[in-house]
Amino acid sequence: MEQCGLDTVCFLRFLRMGQKLSLLGIVMSFGLFPLYATGTHPMDATRSDFDPLEEITMSNVGQKDPLRVWGSVLAMYIMSIFAMYLFQEEFKVSNYYTLI
Repeated sequence: MEQCGLDTVCFLRFLRMGQKLSLLGIVMSFGLFPLYATGTHPMDATRSDFDPLEEITMSNVGQKDPLRVWGSVLAMYIMSIFAMYLFQEEFKVSNYYTLI
């Protein structure tokens, strides 16, 4: 902080927090992609233009498939709780820098 200033320290800490959130998203995608890929959307049988990328997205989940929807909700809660934890840790660090 003495060499680069508070702005740079905040920016670098923000980038590190984003990196941690992205890593959690990548780890959770290992569970969500197979969950979405095994779903069967009712409109797939009538479509002629099929994009393979749609197979691993939530658009492949049918309306009567609550397990796959709850998997997405659980992943959202995990990501939100982890983000709040990271924000709490950053606030502790920022309070330390204001005391200096």
